[in-house]
Amino acid sequence: MRSIPRLTRRNRCLMALTLSVVILLTSCGNTSTSAQMSATENVLVSPSERLIVSATIFPIYDILQQIAGDSVVVKLILQPGESPHTFNMTPSVQKIVDNSALIFAVGQGLDNWVVDSEIVIPLYTGIPLLTSDHNHDNDRYNPHYWLAPKNGVIIATRIAAELAKVDPPNTEAYRRRAGQFQTEMVLLESDLFQRIKPIQTVPFITLHDSWSYFAEAFQLNLVGVYEPSGAEEPSPKYLRRLEEVVRNSSAKALFTEPQLATTSLKAFTDDHDLKIAMLDPIGGVAERNTYQGILEYNINTLLETLTK
Repeated sequence: MRSIPRLTRRNRCLMALTLSVVILLTSCGNTSTSAQMSATENVLVSPSERLIVSATIFPIYDILQQIAGDSVVVKLILQPGESPHTFNMTPSVQKIVDNSALIFAVGQGLDNWVVDSEIVIPLYTGIPLLTSDHNHDNDRYNPHYWLAPKNGVIIATRIAAELAKVDPPNTEAYRRRAGQFQTEMVLLESDLFQRIKPIQTVPFITLHDSWSYFAEAFQLNLVGVYEPSGAEEPSPKYLRRLEEVVRNSSAKALFTEPQLATTSLKAFTDDHDLKIAMLDPIGGVAERNTYQGILEYNINTLLETLTK
């Protein structure tokens, strides 16, 4: 029987070198594949190369952030604490506008301080708007539609579609995040609706006409509004009508807003034995620094104020 020749030291070295090269090539191939899979999830570029997109108010800004992730740079135009009804453009804000590839706006007279152009995207398309009993720069529809959770989902879906148009490589990432947002909102709305049930019939009034969509979504008994618009005091004639509404409905509370002045409220609430508490349609501060947090805060405030 013929014996197998022993490998020389030179041959052993050649074989080890060949094996090392094969392993290295295989490893590189796998790394390249993994990188490609990651790229389809979210295509990232350096911060200086990312698009800038903006939103006029905080609730839209936060939804935009949740859909955009790190794919683009997200800017807020109206800072927390300011009212869109009294806001005036400043040079620093104008710079944000000028550098934005897209600006997501509410429309319907709320934020028309953003000049209408092809980069301004009003988000009310596809949303069943409620008519307004009060004047928002002559627009006939109430612009506070973001306060209904289902409308928040419509807003997120529209944002994902518009981002995909200007940033196609990240289309799937935007769609995925919009789907996650929708799932979360369905669960949150169901939870909040169950919690608010004990006070759904309790009558109350609000400072401003911001809460029609919220009241409709959660079947609340909103019976009146103190100010006919966000920037003007009620007339004596208007207050007389509101007093009648309060008496006939046995309203329990009047809810203010942090963005609007409340100088004339005290006498009215004292005369009609109304509790005073604060709802916040815009947020952007502690306890309400996300869109979901704004909804939760307002439900909690209603429960604390109107529960007997």
